[in-house]
Amino acid sequence: MSGSGRAALVSFLAAGRLASAALGGGCGDNADAPPPVVVTTELTNRWDLLPHRLSRLELTTTGVGDELTAVGQNDGGTFGAVDRAVMRQAFTVHRSDALAAVPLSVELELAPTGGTDPEAFVVTGQARGAAGALAAAGARIAVLRGYRISTDEYATPPPFQSDPELPYDPADGFTTQGVGLTLGEPTLDGGELVVPVSARVSLGPSDRGDMNAAIPQARVWVRVDLLVLGAPGVTSEATRGSVAYTLSTAAYGQDTVHPHADDAAQLVTLDGAPDLAGGVVGLSGFELWINAPGRFDPACVVVQDEINSWGEMISGPGRYVTELSTRLWDVGYDAAAGRADARVDLYVSNRSTVYEEGNLCVGASADVSLLQLDAAVERVDVAPIEVELAQDEVTEAPVTLD
Repeated sequence: MSGSGRAALVSFLAAGRLASAALGGGCGDNADAPPPVVVTTELTNRWDLLPHRLSRLELTTTGVGDELTAVGQNDGGTFGAVDRAVMRQAFTVHRSDALAAVPLSVELELAPTGGTDPEAFVVTGQARGAAGALAAAGARIAVLRGYRISTDEYATPPPFQSDPELPYDPADGFTTQGVGLTLGEPTLDGGELVVPVSARVSLGPSDRGDMNAAIPQARVWVRVDLLVLGAPGVTSEATRGSVAYTLSTAAYGQDTVHPHADDAAQLVTLDGAPDLAGGVVGLSGFELWINAPGRFDPACVVVQDEINSWGEMISGPGRYVTELSTRLWDVGYDAAAGRADARVDLYVSNRSTVYEEGNLCVGASADVSLLQLDAAVERVDVAPIEVELAQDEVTEAPVTLD
């Protein structure tokens, strides 16, 4: 079975385990106690030495409670094998007799766009599953649990792979102009939960003629993993907020430092209903745009070498990336005011120990959701887990919630 096949099987089986636990299974010494609700707060992939193409990239979790497992893959094209890839994930554990959660996943296929416009690489769909206890919840939110991106799930090789002039292997992946995932508001359809999902994987032309020629014909496969939360049996409210900022780095060359956004720019405030004792905050979407017209600070000028490493006049705004990350942090909840504050650190870098093909003009935005409930919630932030990823296969690592 291929790495992507194993990942899909693991995700499918784990979703079943999660759903069983969330809808009636117990944990710990008290068999009647609901399992803790674990909200993912960080999804980071990072290379040690060089920026790479996006080919197979996965950051997610399976399992529930003390059986939570972090799952990751990052292959990075032909040069991924000579570098070290690392995933970093972080979580917040919420414990309350009133909380319930249902995990969902949806697999989407992005059809060829016929061009290279970064706005065009978008696919939408729905995540659906049995509502169980959440059918009785007055309010629900959907938060990201993880995702998988793959550029090579073809049943038969695409025509561009055997193009006589510019053959290109889709398994090598593509340089990027950004990634975005957005979850809509959960609704009920009979006994099923339905969550609208939008995914964007903008393939960006860069310094490779064969890759650039393949982009208009290429497909991308995306799996979005999420968690729907609710509080059946108690008063509850759902609130959503957003934050947006830009990140600009004019310089490029070697070992270029790309600063994170200032803490003040990362702040998002969610004004809910006053006097509800518990609050759960999660990330419901993010957008990272790289050198995409109209999506970054107009004062940032996109620059890249006109001549590539092979002496050809081939260039473009797509970038190899060293790091791509989302982090929800500094979360606070004021029950009396009904207000939650949090910060969202969205980040991308193409820093290289050898050479960078161009600079970064980045637009970043995020959606954050707050579930309030008229019941106490114990919240504990878990120390991040950081794991080296094996090349060409899915890596799993247990997560300790204590």
